[in-house]
Amino acid sequence: MKYILFLILTGFLFVNHSCTSVDGDCDGDEIKLSKHKVIFDGNKNTIKITTKGKWWWISNLFFNDKHIDIFEEATQTGDNFLIKNDDFTVERKSKTEIFIEMQENKTGKKRELHIGVQAGNCFDGITVIQKPKVEK
Repeated sequence: MKYILFLILTGFLFVNHSCTSVDGDCDGDEIKLSKHKVIFDGNKNTIKITTKGKWWWISNLFFNDKHIDIFEEATQTGDNFLIKNDDFTVERKSKTEIFIEMQENKTGKKRELHIGVQAGNCFDGITVIQKPKVEK
């Protein structure tokens, strides 16, 4: 009987502890982006977005709903890296700065760049919308 009571108590303590303590949870906004959404006109545009967190990387990149392979450039947590494309540039200039440049939009359609940013199990992101260039 004592053995059964011991097993029940041990099982209860194990379940109770495992439900209240989860390793790897995000404890809030670890990255602290200065902007989450940017809207550009159709001309060539740039913006610098700052972070308060210093240990982050770019986890994914989508341009007009197409995944851009950035594994080599951006999955590092180094102080800087560069992702260059014919239509945009994303650069980590320092531990707390992301530089984004969009080339002139001559497509006649809106363009969207989605940048996923990650720090451990914390995820955030930046969306850049660029309107088409209006010719006069």
